[in-house]
Amino acid sequence: MNNAYCTLTDLLTLRLKAKKLKLCSRVNTSSQFSGAKKSLFKGRGIDFEEVRPYAFGDDVRSIDWRVTARKMKPHTKIFQEEREKPHIIILDQSLSMLFGSSNYLKSVAACHCAAVLAWAVLKNGDRIGGVIFNNDNLIEIKPKRSQKSIVNLLNHAAEMSKSLLTTQITEDANTHYMNKALRHARRVAKSGNQLFIISDFYSIDDEMEASISKLSKHNQLMLILVYDVLEQQLPKPALYSISNGEQLSQVNTANKKLKHAFTKIYEQRQQRITNLAEKYGIAIISIDSGSCAAEQLLNTINYNKL
Repeated sequence: MNNAYCTLTDLLTLRLKAKKLKLCSRVNTSSQFSGAKKSLFKGRGIDFEEVRPYAFGDDVRSIDWRVTARKMKPHTKIFQEEREKPHIIILDQSLSMLFGSSNYLKSVAACHCAAVLAWAVLKNGDRIGGVIFNNDNLIEIKPKRSQKSIVNLLNHAAEMSKSLLTTQITEDANTHYMNKALRHARRVAKSGNQLFIISDFYSIDDEMEASISKLSKHNQLMLILVYDVLEQQLPKPALYSISNGEQLSQVNTANKKLKHAFTKIYEQRQQRITNLAEKYGIAIISIDSGSCAAEQLLNTINYNKL
């Protein structure tokens, strides 16, 4: 398995890991097309069931006027409760994800999480789609219940992951890519969808918080925060050479002010994300890019029954 970028083969292989992931328990149903859960939202379902005589309290919008006219008594259409829950993976493959101090880049760890979730959702009988983005591009894959759709989603993820290695880092790089992706998700996500947002949330700001808040009102959200241990604190005191691929500089980690400022920036970002999740009752998982992301995801979700 490549640690610098993903290949489609890598992501397809993770289907085996997904067999162990317990996203939710199934309910008994006679329909082979039903999803995993009953809808948490009121309203008519998507499947027509029968026509029966109108009863007090029935929705007048469901009256079957043809049957009513034929039998000379009001009749109403009955719909099965909607059980399917489409899932959407919002996958960050922007430049801030092009980082890793050991084993995997954050971008690769994020793709691994997306693959495990996608396969697990399909195993559960629900539709899966995605919004994959980087600093410049955004690709939408509409939720479908098919292996072909997952392969399409994972192929785009692998391509974006690999393209990061050749992306030019410029001072005027777009820093509003995440907000654009979340605005797009708000347009395509329907009430009752399950959304997985996989990112390092490096560019979190007021607009991003507002978008996540609005999405959480009518959908179930899970934030998957991908981080690297080197972002938490600088390495042991020494003079280190660093590069962005074009320029070379040196950092003295023995500088206490620098070390404190570095750690503070990370902690403030983490706290802001944690506070956001707590405020709106959103599940949040932290994934260390230095270890197997798939195993971390399995252990956290299965243990906490998220």
